[in-house]
Amino acid sequence: MSLWRVAKPMLIVSVGFCVVLSLNREVILPELAPMLTRDKKQAGQRDLQALGQPLCTDGKGNLFFIRSFDPETGIVQGLYSWERDAKGLLTRRISASSATYRDGAWILTDGAVQTRVQGSAAATTITRIETDLDPTTLKLRRFEGFGNNLSTVQLASLVSRYKAQPKPPTLRIDQLSRVRWSRVSDVVCIMLTMVICLPFFLRKEPGNMLVQALCCAPVALAALVLSVVGSGASVLGVPPELSAFIPVMVLTPIAIAAGSSVRS
Repeated sequence: MSLWRVAKPMLIVSVGFCVVLSLNREVILPELAPMLTRDKKQAGQRDLQALGQPLCTDGKGNLFFIRSFDPETGIVQGLYSWERDAKGLLTRRISASSATYRDGAWILTDGAVQTRVQGSAAATTITRIETDLDPTTLKLRRFEGFGNNLSTVQLASLVSRYKAQPKPPTLRIDQLSRVRWSRVSDVVCIMLTMVICLPFFLRKEPGNMLVQALCCAPVALAALVLSVVGSGASVLGVPPELSAFIPVMVLTPIAIAAGSSVRS
């Protein structure tokens, strides 16, 4: 009987666990993100201020302050906006008690705008603010510091929005891209680690499996640490889409050598 036939159920179970891991990352964690990113004092809070990240900018470079935001309804409370010119100087200040996003703009309740005119400020009413900073973008930016809680689709959407800005934040785009592609790298590394560890147990002659497990443990631990640390580390001059797969490049020849060493 081939030893690889004996190992087949183990490989199938490993693939199953990888599928469960992917479903957890892509489906379950994004839904639980509002609860996972809170501490004990923030229990029950789902607004934007709960994370202490109320400031953000839109594609035009205008600055927004939102006192609270409900991701489920898309309604914001206490909205303030500072419109700036090409030099970054303030031109208008807009405030509203609440706002709802519809047809590419925030529909304001009790909206007021102050315009700087020759050193003075003239206040008028305003009912809408046209911006690409919609509820989806607010939700994504709220959790961008917790990239592991975003799904791959959300990460791709956030990256595309950043790239569409006049001055794309390159560092932030690279960080999110690295998180996105490291997920694929991690799954591949798990399977490669499994192949590397199997020769410790695929033996035709009788042996002490406890001793084999003790010998295998440091190898498995080193491979997993390499996959986690290496896929998330930035490498100077290497695109994040490629640097995330450096652990795969390192583990692949080791897995081939380990698989070839089995006397099947």
